[in-house]
Amino acid sequence: MYDAQCLRFTMIAREINAGSVAVTDEIEQSRSGEEQLRNIVNAAPVALLMIDDCQKIVLINDEIERLFGYSRVELVGNSLDLLVSGFSHQISLDLTPNRLAPPANQQISASRNQLAMTKDGIKFPVELRLRFIEHEGLSFLLIAIIDITQWKASQEQLVERTNELAQSTAELTEFSYVVSHDLQEPLRKIVSSCQALVEDHTETLDSATRRWIDYTVDGAQRMQRMVTDLLTLSRVNTQGQALASTNAAEALREVLSNMKLAIQESSAQFILQSLPCVLADERQLIELLENLISNAIKYRGASTPRIEIGIDSSLYIKPGRHVFFVRDNGIGIAPEHFERIFVVFQRLHRRDEYSGTGIGLAVSKKIVKRHGGKIWVESCPGQGSTFYFSLAKSELALQ
Repeated sequence: MYDAQCLRFTMIAREINAGSVAVTDEIEQSRSGEEQLRNIVNAAPVALLMIDDCQKIVLINDEIERLFGYSRVELVGNSLDLLVSGFSHQISLDLTPNRLAPPANQQISASRNQLAMTKDGIKFPVELRLRFIEHEGLSFLLIAIIDITQWKASQEQLVERTNELAQSTAELTEFSYVVSHDLQEPLRKIVSSCQALVEDHTETLDSATRRWIDYTVDGAQRMQRMVTDLLTLSRVNTQGQALASTNAAEALREVLSNMKLAIQESSAQFILQSLPCVLADERQLIELLENLISNAIKYRGASTPRIEIGIDSSLYIKPGRHVFFVRDNGIGIAPEHFERIFVVFQRLHRRDEYSGTGIGLAVSKKIVKRHGGKIWVESCPGQGSTFYFSLAKSELALQ
């Protein structure tokens, strides 16, 4: 009988410890005597005590003694203020004076803004969870006291890490400014000086000297492109616009207009589905589509590029999201490279085969992440690639 009672109250205590202040009707309706109630309370794995309508402690369990260092003799008959200073006054604000009059819902919400103190004077933060119970016609308040020292420490660490992240973001913004103004200017001077040198000394420069000058110009121009791409990557979060209802079809039309020359030169063919409105930064959505379509054209192989863009309704990421796809018939990607292609400056081919810095997909991933979505690829070598990305449905689209 005793073991069953302990098990029953242990389950209740676990509910309290997990955030529930509900106590079963079985306990509230138990009128089998003070000893039975004492045994059940004492069996609980969480620190529990009871106070009467005079706000005096009438019952504690072993966990209270262990947590605070007081004995039962020292606590019973004393005020809860001995353990949690000033909390009795807070309780009295919600109760009829000198009477534990339980509210209709039989409970008071938990409180984490309390500071407890042990017999040795050591203070520590606690969470109190309260519940009114009736026993043999009398009203009592059952109080669970939970040491949240570790929780508080975790919260402080979280705040510290958040502040560090904010500082890092500010430093990144400053770095972007320095790069855009202080680093690009020397590169421009290198390129222009080399070009002026060739123009001024065309007749006197030998072939070896011209070759070294060409290497210098090519390296400086490549560095300029890398710096520009790094700036683009860093500005995804720092200079993004607020997300708003955006017509994806109109964004795609602008992309195709911007890429008109590249499309004509490659004779690329498009199969376009109707695209919905989404919650997005329009400028970044355009950049995302440009990156994916540019890759489809660049890595086209021997065949005429055929690019299909639409929505895959069969794929489910989470509620309230559209899954877009950009499918091509290009050279494809081996499965072992699916993650690598989204990393900054990771290239699968030599520069003399395919131009670019290898940052476009990294920017695309960061854009989709800023929108709370996901981007991935499905592909096989020689069989084309399909890039998928998810975006939130626009509020207008849901009306």
